[in-house]
Amino acid sequence: MRSVRRALLAFALSVAGYGQTLVDEVRFPRFDSLFKDPPAKNGIGCDATPLRPHLNFGFRFISGYVGHLPLKLYSGEGQRFIVLTRVTPDDSDKKPTIFSQFFRMPKLPPKSGTQLEIDGAFFVGEGGYRVEWLIVDREGHRCAKNWHIEAKLASNDRGLVVAMPAGTVAPVAYEPWKGVPAGQAGTHLTVLLHVAPLSMRRLKLHPYDQAMLLSSLLSLLERTPVAKVKLVAFNLDQQKEIFRQDDFDREGWGRLIDAIAGLDLVTVPVSVLQKQGGHRDIVRSLVQEQLEAEEQPDAVIFLGPTSRQMEKLKLETSATPHPRFYYLQYKAYWARGSEFADIITHVVRSLSGKVFVIYTPHDLSVALQRMNRTGE
Repeated sequence: MRSVRRALLAFALSVAGYGQTLVDEVRFPRFDSLFKDPPAKNGIGCDATPLRPHLNFGFRFISGYVGHLPLKLYSGEGQRFIVLTRVTPDDSDKKPTIFSQFFRMPKLPPKSGTQLEIDGAFFVGEGGYRVEWLIVDREGHRCAKNWHIEAKLASNDRGLVVAMPAGTVAPVAYEPWKGVPAGQAGTHLTVLLHVAPLSMRRLKLHPYDQAMLLSSLLSLLERTPVAKVKLVAFNLDQQKEIFRQDDFDREGWGRLIDAIAGLDLVTVPVSVLQKQGGHRDIVRSLVQEQLEAEEQPDAVIFLGPTSRQMEKLKLETSATPHPRFYYLQYKAYWARGSEFADIITHVVRSLSGKVFVIYTPHDLSVALQRMNRTGE
């Protein structure tokens, strides 16, 4: 049993980072032909569970699968597998898209009982798609599965603008922001991005948390007419800023992704433990900076998950007018109904601001529409 566990651990370490990649035009014909080959007489067993398309906070439909390949028939070194996924729109005028994954196995003990778990995801626009999934080993043995998916808006999302054209397929990645278009008229906006896990039970920032924050920020910037953006990313548990740019632009977007990816929330500095009220200082400083700025923004938006800090903090200003304050407060869908006001909620409300509680992309869409109306 120990040898099996060691082999499984080595396998997990060896395949880490082997992500799903888009097949380019040069290799496309060769990989596409594999789907046309007749089934092998001595095929291998596998299973795949499709994931129903659903909207993310970037208003893109995401779909995919979780698959398993038992490894009881394999032993020794040098075992290799290729996993191909071909996604074809129902529209006959659209060409298929192929994604690939390669796995090179460590030495496996005979009849180990372990299995290769494979997951993959892709973006699609509205419409129907045929998904074909294929695993081939180095001897040419294969296992194939196929299914059909339909990406469509729920009844309460009708009217929401999907970010991808219908009948299109794209790899899952952090979508780039192109920056504020030159000469665009609009709002001078300050975004205060609270980088923290969605679940208050977690200390580590999960990839889902990163994707949720970045896709939500992208939706805000793309669906709000802005002339200038200032962005400050911070974490209250660490009591620190992790990113700042006064004229946030395309290059800044890449640096923000790197800053979020490099954030360590597990290790808490001694200085933080010694300064129990440091989170209040961070929030107070960020808000006062906007109120006292020589060129005040038109609006200030806090964006991020509910913070662990729940105490009341009220700020006042005599400036007239002062920026409109908003809070896009993200909560896990399973926590619906537990509406606890955190420190950011108290601050925003003390400045006559508006708090929008976000559980779903629909909630975000409604909030963006209301914020873009003058005076709301």
